[in-house]
Amino acid sequence: MPKANLVEGAAETTPQGGPQVSRAPEDVRGRLSNLRRGVQRGRTAGSETNGQGFGPDSTYNQER
Repeated sequence: MPKANLVEGAAETTPQGGPQVSRAPEDVRGRLSNLRRGVQRGRTAGSETNGQGFGPDSTYNQER
């Protein structure tokens, strides 16, 4: 039976919702632009391996 061993009132109640953070739209736009640029750089770097996924400088080959 679920929750059969719980004792009523034993746990403290905590406020739900998390921190309320207000950011300026320019800050959010800048962060998202940086994220998009980083993703694009990663995709470009990944495509430079001729589609094989592991280039000559890959850490995959170094650890093998």
